[in-house]
Amino acid sequence: RRITGEIVPNSVDRDFARTFFRQGVHDLTDAEILFANARWAGTVKASQAAAEKAIKAALFLSLGRGHFRLSHDVIRQLPTKRVGGRLRARIASLEVQVPSSRDNRNPEYPYSDPPGSTTVISPENTYTKRDAEYALITARRTIARMVAVYKTLR
Repeated sequence: RRITGEIVPNSVDRDFARTFFRQGVHDLTDAEILFANARWAGTVKASQAAAEKAIKAALFLSLGRGHFRLSHDVIRQLPTKRVGGRLRARIASLEVQVPSSRDNRNPEYPYSDPPGSTTVISPENTYTKRDAEYALITARRTIARMVAVYKTLR
């Protein structure tokens, strides 16, 4: 059953949403620990994962299983009315800030830049404290927004 373009989530969708959300909160805690220990690349990666999982939780409640892709570009799939322009832009920039392995850059492993060159770069030398702080704030705001909009995630 749909209400204004969204579904009324069933119990399985709610269970998936809560599980994704709890894991996102766990990832946010990891990001905060990493930040406190000046691990910038780890903070960025964990923050991105936290925001992504919170959005996936919202997708389960908005669209239901099977009606969205469990990919890394989730912000484009969330109904626009659920996330405002500024937060949407921050989340989108966070997705760009954390390149995936398909981009030949991964915050978890050294990579060559440009791809195929002999110059090897450590992720810890790629991200700054400012990058990590931005990512952490974005994850916090994303989780807070998902809780505000989707009361069942509390």
